Amino acid sequence: MQAEQLESDFLAACTAVVARTGERVLDICSVLNQLATDFVGASDAEVIDMIDQLMDDLFRRGRLTCPGHRWLPGPVTSIRHVLTRLMEQGYLRRDTASGVWAWQTVTLPFVVWDDGEVNRLLGRS
Repeated sequence: MQAEQLESDFLAACTAVVARTGERVLDICSVLNQLATDFVGASDAEVIDMIDQLMDDLFRRGRLTCPGHRWLPGPVTSIRHVLTRLMEQGYLRRDTASGVWAWQTVTLPFVVWDDGEVNRLLGRS
């Protein structure tokens, strides 16, 4: 899968979840369950790794924030491997029968910003 297509599909899924729920703070399972991307042949771990990498890229570009990081002792420059670790620890799973992604005990809230919002937040014209 091309990174550009995955990003486009991911942002479209985020937009659809916001439109459906009216909430700006998103849950990754809601977005994964909305995602139209076809991950043919990819294991759950590979899917999460691709999404984890995309979320880190969006984070580094200022397009995604994770409110949970405010408790860390210093500035965060990357969120890479957050999702993969949560999956490895059993907190994020996809039901094999239904294909629905769900959290076990914990969640990772995040916000995706469009380019206009990023520019306004950074004081750019």
